[in-house]
Amino acid sequence: MVQIRLKNLTIERPRQWGACGLACLLYEQLGLDGFWLTRLPDSREGTRWTHVLQTHMAYRLISPGSEWRLHCE
Repeated sequence: MVQIRLKNLTIERPRQWGACGLACLLYEQLGLDGFWLTRLPDSREGTRWTHVLQTHMAYRLISPGSEWRLHCE
């Protein structure tokens, strides 16, 4: 069992709950997953570029300009 003392808890850089899920749902409903899957193949090293693109799109919708900070986190 783990006990947490809430009076000592701090939250830094909180995000909206559900924003990522909503962005992913929008991406799928617009058919962007299927569209890019045929045009953006995985790399030889196994990088799934479609997932990278979806992550950048979600960052852009949630906080415009944040996709440039993605590589730092």
